[in-house]
Amino acid sequence: MNSEYWKNHWNKSAKEHKDIRFISGWGNRTFQELLFVITDVAKKLELRSEVVLLDVGCGAGLFEIAFSPWLKEIYDVDYSEEQIKVAKRNTEKYDNVTVERANILILPFEYGFFSKVLANSVIQYLNGMDEVEKAFEELGRVSRKQCRILVSLIPDAGKKKELINGYYKLGLSKEEVKEKIESTEKAIWFDKNELKKIAKNCGFQNISDARPFNKFQKKYYFDLIIEK
Repeated sequence: MNSEYWKNHWNKSAKEHKDIRFISGWGNRTFQELLFVITDVAKKLELRSEVVLLDVGCGAGLFEIAFSPWLKEIYDVDYSEEQIKVAKRNTEKYDNVTVERANILILPFEYGFFSKVLANSVIQYLNGMDEVEKAFEELGRVSRKQCRILVSLIPDAGKKKELINGYYKLGLSKEEVKEKIESTEKAIWFDKNELKKIAKNCGFQNISDARPFNKFQKKYYFDLIIEK
């Protein structure tokens, strides 16, 4: 199952790295680049001080470190046991941050609890489109009316072949290329319009798409901004 492959991947990442950027999959992004990413997310979600935010797939807690000083409450979930351990350590001094292990398909929260939701680089690690639809339904269940949801860093199916071909131009060994292709194939790559239809069928309105801030991610990924 793809989800188990990715859970093992993120568990390994949390164990092997000390730098929050590498633990959470941001690689060698500069401090400035991370600030731009954080600002981009805040703008797309229209975050304000009264917000109760759910961060699904929180990783090591990067967004929580940035947002906790000025949001009312933040709830973090991730299905990687090791990522959650790191997130708890990184956010333990913030009284308004709650961290627990959970799956996007079964969120441990009441109906209509959140005013904003972030699911950054999450849905591509599920086991097929049935689970993707179930994930959207679950995000809708825990969201308040007019809740703004950002589902971000979604792999663009139209760019998959181009990305794979690019691996051969990086000067990598055959084994390294093989590993990159394997991880690419293990993720779900989405047709933007089809994903919008799923969101609409799950009761969401005002569905729009955008591109991430990062130059590389902007080329191969897209974001969905949806409201309940």
